[in-house]
Amino acid sequence: MRRRDVFLGATAAGAAALLPAAAGSYGPRPYTERYLGRTIRIGAGAAHGVPRVTIDDRELQLMCMGQNAYLSPLCHYGFDRTPLEAARRAVRRLHGARLLPTPPVRTWKGPVVPPGLTPPARPYIRKNHLAMTAQERRRFVHAVLETKRRGLYDAMVAVHVMVNSHDYIHRDHGRRTAHLTPSLLPWHRQFLLYFEQALRAVDPGVTLPYWDWTSDRDPHSPLWADDFLGGDGRPGDRQVTTGPFARRNGWRLGVNIRPTGHDVVWANGYYTQDDRDFLTRELRPPGTLSTARQLEAALALPVYDCPPWNHRSGATPPYRSFRNHLEGYAKFPWERTWGKLHGSAHVFVGGHMVFLASPNDPVFYLHHCFVDKIWADWQRRHPDVPHYLPLEPADGVPGLHTPLAPWHTMTPADLLDHTRFYRYDT
Repeated sequence: MRRRDVFLGATAAGAAALLPAAAGSYGPRPYTERYLGRTIRIGAGAAHGVPRVTIDDRELQLMCMGQNAYLSPLCHYGFDRTPLEAARRAVRRLHGARLLPTPPVRTWKGPVVPPGLTPPARPYIRKNHLAMTAQERRRFVHAVLETKRRGLYDAMVAVHVMVNSHDYIHRDHGRRTAHLTPSLLPWHRQFLLYFEQALRAVDPGVTLPYWDWTSDRDPHSPLWADDFLGGDGRPGDRQVTTGPFARRNGWRLGVNIRPTGHDVVWANGYYTQDDRDFLTRELRPPGTLSTARQLEAALALPVYDCPPWNHRSGATPPYRSFRNHLEGYAKFPWERTWGKLHGSAHVFVGGHMVFLASPNDPVFYLHHCFVDKIWADWQRRHPDVPHYLPLEPADGVPGLHTPLAPWHTMTPADLLDHTRFYRYDT
């Protein structure tokens, strides 16, 4: 199987790093080891508190979320205790591919999907997938498959990859649009509306369902049934082999395997590890998913977001970032692990869901539909506070009236009221 190089770029962030001095101990000296045929080097110097880490002399830039919590762009919600452990995880993810140098900054090109969003005559209802009838499930699956046939599904994946790549490269400073930023929630609301519009162009009776992972936590849930999203990946290559989104049934990942031109590095580099064209999953134990208690604690936070408007927001008392706690990069002292709520569902599903091309798995849309519902629930619970912050652009993140890239057709203010388009069943 032919392998492709992988680009991993991100600015370093965080607190003091634990540097390996020798096997089984850690200290401030440079360290080199061979791991699975690759050379990992960890330097003594630290930019922004994180050491320079290379794999075969290509830089793997890390993100530090706090004490004993490091992650790389190869797995955005898989935390490791040390830079060395994060580098070893990256080697395992690379599957023989190489890291590529950071590409030059690129300006946005035209929208990849049609820019217009027209509210329906009456708002439609998004419901829990468990409340769908057998016919509604069939119609939803048919509409998803048809958007794939028309090329619209892959266009949505490409948008998510392009924007996500830029956001993670500029996670500390620089323009961020859809991740590690206050605009996470309005951007994904618009993203879901575009996809839902495409589904309803196929079948006007179809709406996006949601997956409430605080209660629907069983790997044998109807969510993973053969007549809906299909099951777990098989041992070994983790290929999904059951259901309508299995390769054997026609679901092939176009964006993953056909990068061209300038976009090879920028739009595809984070996740194109090889030429596999099949969907992968690796369902984890139910305990991987966040609980109703964790969700309730986040919903109780009365402030939408706060400086520095990134993955560090709201990480210390008084925890003034509902957005960052929902995204999963902040936690309370009583919470055991990082990567909660939104992040925990990505990790639970595994496979493609932990990479930037996560929309290749249709469960992405059910997951983010629930994240959108959580934002809507928070808005109703806190009617007298700003439902989006910052009001003005700040440190590279959109303000309330900043058009959201790459479409530049709607602002966070335009997306605060979802009831023009849809309502939730509860």
